[in-house]
Amino acid sequence: MRLNADFIAGVVAGIVLFLIFGELRTLLENNPTLLQRQPQPSIKAVKTKSRYTHPFFVELDKDNDFVYLQLPVDDRETTVYNGMTKKEYDILEMDYLRYIVTQQYDCRERVRAGNIDEGGWEVCLDPPFNIKRNQCLVYSFGIKDDWSYDDYMVKKGCEVHSFDPTIGKEDHQRKPRNFFHNLGLSGFDGVQGFPVKKLSTIMQMLGHTKRTIDFLKFDIELSEWSAIKTMIEDRSILKVKQMAAELHTPFNSRVIPTMEQMQLIKDLKNTGFKIFFSSYQFSPHCRKFSPQTKRLVHAFINIHFVNTNFVNEKR
Repeated sequence: MRLNADFIAGVVAGIVLFLIFGELRTLLENNPTLLQRQPQPSIKAVKTKSRYTHPFFVELDKDNDFVYLQLPVDDRETTVYNGMTKKEYDILEMDYLRYIVTQQYDCRERVRAGNIDEGGWEVCLDPPFNIKRNQCLVYSFGIKDDWSYDDYMVKKGCEVHSFDPTIGKEDHQRKPRNFFHNLGLSGFDGVQGFPVKKLSTIMQMLGHTKRTIDFLKFDIELSEWSAIKTMIEDRSILKVKQMAAELHTPFNSRVIPTMEQMQLIKDLKNTGFKIFFSSYQFSPHCRKFSPQTKRLVHAFINIHFVNTNFVNEKR
Protein backbone atom coordinates (compact mmCIF):
# COMPACT_ATOMS: atom_id res chain seq x y z
CA MET A 1 0.00 0.00 0.00
CA ARG A 2 2.90 2.32 0.84
CA LEU A 3 4.52 1.65 -2.57
CA ASN A 4 1.31 2.39 -4.43
CA ALA A 5 0.88 5.78 -2.63
CA ASP A 6 4.43 6.88 -3.49
CA PHE A 7 3.97 5.78 -7.10
CA ILE A 8 0.77 7.77 -7.44
CA ALA A 9 2.35 10.89 -5.90
CA GLY A 10 5.25 10.65 -8.36
CA VAL A 11 2.91 10.34 -11.32
CA VAL A 12 0.93 13.38 -10.20
CA ALA A 13 4.09 15.46 -9.74
CA GLY A 14 5.28 14.46 -13.22
CA ILE A 15 2.01 15.50 -14.78
CA VAL A 16 2.12 18.88 -13.00
CA LEU A 17 5.69 19.55 -14.16
CA PHE A 18 4.77 18.54 -17.72
CA LEU A 19 1.92 21.04 -17.74
CA ILE A 20 4.09 23.82 -16.25
CA PHE A 21 6.88 23.34 -18.79
CA GLY A 22 4.31 23.24 -21.58
CA GLU A 23 2.88 26.56 -20.52
CA LEU A 24 6.38 28.03 -20.14
CA ARG A 25 7.37 26.89 -23.64
CA THR A 26 4.25 28.46 -25.13
CA LEU A 27 4.93 31.70 -23.23
CA LEU A 28 8.52 31.92 -24.52
CA GLU A 29 7.49 31.14 -28.09
CA ASN A 30 4.99 33.98 -28.03
CA ASN A 31 7.39 36.37 -26.17
CA PRO A 32 10.95 35.68 -27.40
CA THR A 33 12.39 38.77 -25.68
CA LEU A 34 11.64 37.53 -22.18
CA LEU A 35 15.04 35.85 -21.84
CA GLN A 36 16.90 38.87 -23.17
CA ARG A 37 18.55 41.15 -20.61
CA GLN A 38 16.33 44.11 -20.09
CA PRO A 39 17.95 47.59 -19.97
CA GLN A 40 18.19 48.99 -16.47
CA PRO A 41 16.83 52.45 -15.78
CA SER A 42 19.66 54.99 -15.61
CA ILE A 43 20.28 56.95 -12.45
CA LYS A 44 20.48 60.63 -13.11
CA ALA A 45 21.80 63.33 -10.85
CA VAL A 46 19.11 65.56 -9.46
CA LYS A 47 19.68 69.15 -10.50
CA THR A 48 17.93 71.86 -8.59
CA LYS A 49 18.29 75.59 -8.23
CA SER A 50 18.78 75.00 -4.53
CA ARG A 51 22.10 74.19 -2.89
CA TYR A 52 20.28 71.20 -1.32
CA THR A 53 19.20 67.93 -2.93
CA HIS A 54 16.61 66.34 -0.64
CA PRO A 55 13.08 67.66 -1.39
CA PHE A 56 12.52 68.58 2.27
CA PHE A 57 15.44 71.02 2.29
CA VAL A 58 14.88 72.16 -1.28
CA GLU A 59 11.43 73.23 -0.10
CA LEU A 60 12.92 75.09 2.85
CA ASP A 61 15.39 76.81 0.57
CA LYS A 62 12.99 77.72 -2.25
CA ASP A 63 12.25 81.22 -1.00
CA ASN A 64 15.94 82.11 -0.96
CA ASP A 65 15.21 83.89 2.29
CA PHE A 66 18.76 84.71 3.37
CA VAL A 67 18.55 87.96 5.31
CA TYR A 68 20.89 90.71 4.16
CA LEU A 69 20.98 94.01 6.01
CA GLN A 70 22.13 96.80 3.74
CA LEU A 71 24.60 99.51 4.63
CA PRO A 72 23.31 102.94 5.68
CA VAL A 73 21.89 104.83 2.69
CA ASP A 74 24.31 107.76 2.89
CA ASP A 75 27.33 105.46 2.61
CA ARG A 76 26.37 103.04 -0.15
CA GLU A 77 27.53 104.84 -3.28
CA THR A 78 31.08 105.64 -2.21
CA THR A 79 33.60 103.97 -4.52
CA VAL A 80 35.86 101.79 -2.41
CA TYR A 81 37.63 99.15 -4.51
CA ASN A 82 38.16 98.14 -8.12
CA GLY A 83 35.44 100.51 -9.32
CA MET A 84 32.88 99.06 -6.91
CA THR A 85 30.66 101.14 -4.69
CA LYS A 86 30.57 100.28 -1.02
CA LYS A 87 27.13 98.72 -1.58
CA GLU A 88 28.48 96.44 -4.32
CA TYR A 89 31.56 95.54 -2.33
CA ASP A 90 29.50 94.82 0.80
CA ILE A 91 27.55 92.15 -1.10
CA LEU A 92 30.72 90.69 -2.60
CA GLU A 93 32.41 90.48 0.80
CA MET A 94 29.35 88.88 2.37
CA ASP A 95 29.06 86.21 -0.33
CA TYR A 96 32.78 85.44 -0.26
CA LEU A 97 32.62 84.79 3.48
CA ARG A 98 29.57 82.56 2.97
CA TYR A 99 31.14 80.69 0.07
CA ILE A 100 34.40 79.63 1.75
CA VAL A 101 32.53 77.90 4.59
CA THR A 102 29.99 76.16 2.32
CA GLN A 103 30.45 72.41 1.95
CA GLN A 104 30.81 71.37 -1.69
CA TYR A 105 31.74 67.71 -1.30
CA ASP A 106 30.05 65.13 0.92
CA CYS A 107 32.88 63.32 2.68
CA ARG A 108 31.08 60.60 4.65
CA GLU A 109 34.05 59.60 6.78
CA ARG A 110 36.73 61.92 8.05
CA VAL A 111 39.08 61.96 10.99
CA ARG A 112 40.86 64.63 13.00
CA ALA A 113 44.59 64.26 12.45
CA GLY A 114 46.45 65.90 15.31
CA ASN A 115 45.18 68.26 17.97
CA ILE A 116 41.46 68.76 18.34
CA ASP A 117 41.94 72.54 18.14
CA GLU A 118 44.69 74.51 16.40
CA GLY A 119 47.34 72.25 14.91
CA GLY A 120 44.95 69.49 13.87
CA TRP A 121 43.44 69.02 10.42
CA GLU A 122 40.53 67.05 8.97
CA VAL A 123 41.34 64.14 6.66
CA CYS A 124 38.73 62.64 4.33
CA LEU A 125 38.80 58.83 4.40
CA ASP A 126 36.27 58.12 1.67
CA PRO A 127 37.71 56.25 -1.34
CA PRO A 128 39.60 57.28 -3.36
CA PHE A 129 40.93 59.69 -0.76
CA ASN A 130 41.46 57.11 1.97
CA ILE A 131 44.95 56.92 3.39
CA LYS A 132 46.69 53.71 2.30
CA ARG A 133 49.29 52.48 4.73
CA ASN A 134 52.86 52.23 3.38
CA GLN A 135 51.78 54.02 0.20
CA CYS A 136 50.66 57.50 1.32
CA LEU A 137 52.76 60.62 0.85
CA VAL A 138 52.19 63.74 2.96
CA TYR A 139 53.64 67.26 2.74
CA SER A 140 53.20 69.43 5.84
CA PHE A 141 54.23 73.10 5.61
CA GLY A 142 54.26 75.22 8.77
CA ILE A 143 55.09 73.38 11.99
CA LYS A 144 56.08 75.95 14.59
CA ASP A 145 56.13 73.76 17.72
CA ASP A 146 53.17 71.49 16.93
CA TRP A 147 53.99 68.12 15.42
CA SER A 148 50.65 66.47 16.25
CA TYR A 149 49.39 66.33 12.65
CA ASP A 150 52.69 65.03 11.28
CA ASP A 151 52.97 62.40 14.02
CA TYR A 152 49.43 61.21 13.37
CA MET A 153 50.11 60.72 9.67
CA VAL A 154 53.38 58.90 10.43
CA LYS A 155 51.47 56.48 12.70
CA LYS A 156 49.10 55.84 9.80
CA GLY A 157 52.04 54.56 7.80
CA CYS A 158 52.63 57.62 5.61
CA GLU A 159 55.90 59.07 4.40
CA VAL A 160 55.70 62.57 5.88
CA HIS A 161 57.83 65.52 4.81
CA SER A 162 57.65 68.40 7.28
CA PHE A 163 58.74 71.92 6.27
CA ASP A 164 59.39 75.05 8.32
CA PRO A 165 62.25 77.52 7.79
CA THR A 166 61.32 79.60 10.85
CA ILE A 167 62.08 77.22 13.74
CA GLY A 168 65.87 77.11 13.52
CA LYS A 169 66.29 73.45 12.59
CA GLU A 170 68.43 71.99 9.84
CA ASP A 171 67.37 69.21 7.49
CA HIS A 172 67.19 65.88 9.30
CA GLN A 173 65.22 62.66 9.64
CA ARG A 174 63.13 63.31 12.70
CA LYS A 175 61.84 59.75 13.08
CA PRO A 176 61.17 56.78 10.81
CA ARG A 177 59.05 57.99 7.85
CA ASN A 178 59.31 61.65 8.95
CA PHE A 179 61.76 63.97 7.23
CA PHE A 180 62.25 67.62 8.19
CA HIS A 181 63.26 70.29 5.65
CA ASN A 182 64.45 73.79 6.52
CA LEU A 183 62.45 75.22 3.63
CA GLY A 184 59.24 77.16 3.02
CA LEU A 185 56.51 77.00 0.39
CA SER A 186 55.73 79.97 -1.84
CA GLY A 187 54.94 80.90 -5.42
CA PHE A 188 58.58 81.20 -6.50
CA ASP A 189 62.03 79.78 -5.87
CA GLY A 190 64.15 82.17 -3.84
CA VAL A 191 64.35 83.93 -0.51
CA GLN A 192 61.72 85.89 1.41
CA GLY A 193 63.61 86.22 4.69
CA PHE A 194 64.22 82.44 4.49
CA PRO A 195 64.53 79.96 1.62
CA VAL A 196 61.29 79.14 -0.21
CA LYS A 197 60.40 77.07 -3.24
CA LYS A 198 57.41 76.23 -5.43
CA LEU A 199 55.62 72.94 -4.85
CA SER A 200 56.75 71.65 -8.26
CA THR A 201 60.39 72.42 -7.43
CA ILE A 202 60.14 70.64 -4.08
CA MET A 203 58.57 67.56 -5.67
CA GLN A 204 61.39 67.46 -8.19
CA MET A 205 63.99 67.98 -5.45
CA LEU A 206 62.60 65.03 -3.45
CA GLY A 207 62.12 62.77 -6.47
CA HIS A 208 58.33 62.81 -6.19
CA THR A 209 57.35 64.07 -9.65
CA LYS A 210 55.76 60.72 -10.53
CA ARG A 211 54.04 60.29 -7.18
CA THR A 212 50.74 61.58 -5.83
CA ILE A 213 50.66 63.71 -2.70
CA ASP A 214 47.86 62.18 -0.64
CA PHE A 215 47.61 65.19 1.66
CA LEU A 216 49.12 68.65 1.30
CA LYS A 217 48.78 70.85 4.37
CA PHE A 218 50.06 74.39 4.71
CA ASP A 219 49.81 77.16 7.28
CA ILE A 220 52.32 79.62 5.90
CA GLU A 221 51.17 83.08 6.95
CA LEU A 222 49.90 84.72 3.73
CA SER A 223 52.30 82.91 1.39
CA GLU A 224 49.46 80.49 0.62
CA TRP A 225 47.97 82.81 -1.99
CA SER A 226 51.08 82.97 -4.17
CA ALA A 227 51.74 79.26 -3.60
CA ILE A 228 48.23 78.30 -4.74
CA LYS A 229 48.46 80.59 -7.77
CA THR A 230 51.67 78.96 -8.95
CA MET A 231 50.43 75.42 -8.21
CA ILE A 232 47.44 76.06 -10.46
CA GLU A 233 49.52 77.69 -13.20
CA ASP A 234 52.16 74.93 -13.39
CA ARG A 235 49.50 72.24 -12.71
CA SER A 236 51.46 70.64 -9.89
CA ILE A 237 48.24 70.94 -7.88
CA LEU A 238 46.79 68.11 -9.98
CA LYS A 239 49.21 65.75 -8.18
CA VAL A 240 47.46 66.51 -4.87
CA LYS A 241 44.52 64.40 -3.64
CA GLN A 242 43.62 66.41 -0.53
CA MET A 243 44.68 69.90 0.46
CA ALA A 244 44.16 71.86 3.65
CA ALA A 245 45.23 75.46 4.08
CA GLU A 246 44.84 78.25 6.56
CA LEU A 247 43.73 81.16 4.42
CA HIS A 248 44.80 84.48 5.88
CA THR A 249 43.55 88.01 5.40
CA PRO A 250 46.14 90.61 6.44
CA PHE A 251 44.96 92.90 9.20
CA ASN A 252 46.16 95.93 7.25
CA SER A 253 44.23 94.92 4.12
CA ARG A 254 41.85 97.59 2.82
CA VAL A 255 39.43 94.97 1.52
CA ILE A 256 38.39 91.40 2.34
CA PRO A 257 38.79 89.69 -0.08
CA THR A 258 40.90 91.11 -2.87
CA MET A 259 39.97 90.36 -6.47
CA GLU A 260 43.11 88.23 -6.74
CA GLN A 261 42.01 86.08 -3.82
CA MET A 262 38.55 85.68 -5.29
CA GLN A 263 40.01 84.60 -8.63
CA LEU A 264 42.12 81.93 -6.91
CA ILE A 265 39.07 80.56 -5.10
CA LYS A 266 37.33 80.33 -8.47
CA ASP A 267 40.37 78.75 -10.12
CA LEU A 268 40.56 76.11 -7.40
CA LYS A 269 37.00 75.03 -8.04
CA ASN A 270 37.50 75.04 -11.81
CA THR A 271 40.56 72.84 -11.31
CA GLY A 272 38.42 70.27 -9.48
CA PHE A 273 39.04 71.19 -5.84
CA LYS A 274 35.89 71.20 -3.72
CA ILE A 275 35.51 72.15 -0.06
CA PHE A 276 34.60 69.29 2.27
CA PHE A 277 35.23 71.05 5.58
CA SER A 278 35.91 74.57 6.88
CA SER A 279 36.54 75.90 10.36
CA TYR A 280 37.13 79.25 12.01
CA GLN A 281 39.71 80.03 14.63
CA PHE A 282 37.94 81.74 17.48
CA SER A 283 40.79 83.26 19.47
CA PRO A 284 40.47 87.07 19.77
CA HIS A 285 43.51 87.80 17.58
CA CYS A 286 41.83 85.95 14.69
CA ARG A 287 38.81 88.27 14.58
CA LYS A 288 38.64 91.71 13.03
CA PHE A 289 36.17 94.18 11.59
CA SER A 290 36.18 94.72 7.85
CA PRO A 291 37.65 98.18 7.13
CA GLN A 292 34.95 98.94 4.53
CA THR A 293 31.80 97.30 5.88
CA LYS A 294 32.43 97.00 9.65
CA ARG A 295 31.38 93.34 9.41
CA LEU A 296 33.09 91.07 11.92
CA VAL A 297 35.24 88.59 9.97
CA HIS A 298 37.73 85.88 10.79
CA ALA A 299 41.18 86.69 9.52
CA PHE A 300 42.20 83.01 9.55
CA ILE A 301 40.01 80.22 8.16
CA ASN A 302 41.07 76.59 7.77
CA ILE A 303 39.67 75.18 4.52
CA HIS A 304 39.91 71.54 3.45
CA PHE A 305 39.59 70.43 -0.16
CA VAL A 306 39.43 67.17 -2.10
CA ASN A 307 40.59 66.94 -5.69
CA THR A 308 37.55 65.50 -7.46
CA ASN A 309 39.63 64.58 -10.50
CA PHE A 310 40.54 61.45 -8.49
CA VAL A 311 36.94 60.40 -7.86
CA ASN A 312 36.69 58.27 -11.01
CA GLU A 313 40.07 56.59 -10.68
CA LYS A 314 40.11 52.79 -10.29
CA ARG A 315 40.06 51.83 -6.63
